[in-house]
Amino acid sequence: MDELGFEEAEEAKKRDVNPKKTLKDFLKRVDKYHEERDFPALDSTSHMSVYLRFGNVSIRELVRSLKPIRGEGKQTWLSELVWRDFYSGFLDTHNEVETKSYKYSEVEWDNDPKLFKAWKEGKTGVPIVDAGMRQLNETGWMHNRVRMIVGSYLTKILQVDWRKGEKYFGEKLIDYDLASNNGGWQWCSSTGTDAAPYFRIFNPYRQSERFDKEAKYIKKFVPELEKLPAKYIHEPLKIDSKLEESHNFKHGKDYPKPVADYKSNREKSIKIFKEASNG
Repeated sequence: MDELGFEEAEEAKKRDVNPKKTLKDFLKRVDKYHEERDFPALDSTSHMSVYLRFGNVSIRELVRSLKPIRGEGKQTWLSELVWRDFYSGFLDTHNEVETKSYKYSEVEWDNDPKLFKAWKEGKTGVPIVDAGMRQLNETGWMHNRVRMIVGSYLTKILQVDWRKGEKYFGEKLIDYDLASNNGGWQWCSSTGTDAAPYFRIFNPYRQSERFDKEAKYIKKFVPELEKLPAKYIHEPLKIDSKLEESHNFKHGKDYPKPVADYKSNREKSIKIFKEASNG
């Protein structure tokens, strides 16, 4: 990679470039996959996506590896592999979705360049979103639950076109796959086939509290918040001046305030999509 002028992503450096060993290690803990897969602080996912992306392993090999295994964890991971093949097949038969929304093409995105820049840099003032974007920028990888959170936030709260987010992921992800990335972004933005309903908008604060309760993931990638109690890390706006003083923390200086109001922008997004659906 160095010879080609590319810097090796941190995630690629620390991962053992051995698909068979990676798969073997994952299968030892696949029985808990359905319980732990949504928690970004845990090393609970398979990490096979990069090997699939570069053709080091096939979907059939992964499915065959599950044959002797029983349980809900196996079925949950198998369903994720099915989703990957579904998006691949859909893109193959509907080439236009590479650049066009499958549904709600009438939606007019705000596309504020300042908000998009803040999102890319992990400076939105929403800790779980910023942690995800910094993980992506630093490692070339992002936990799947967090991909959904940052995707929903960009498209539904910041009202930035999903194609901009999809393109940025394409520039950064070491496991980038056009069909999966496109399908995931159109799912988050409610513009794709079998996508999330337009009124289903992830609340990043509740997602953070539920899936990173102790804020271990956030602290790792947003260290400026690590001095605060976990319950305030999820939503720093709840910190009062007394708490700021006792923890030597100044909101807006040590960590940015939110670039957008979640509640009002959520209502705005629902209204925009509702009008598009009626149009």
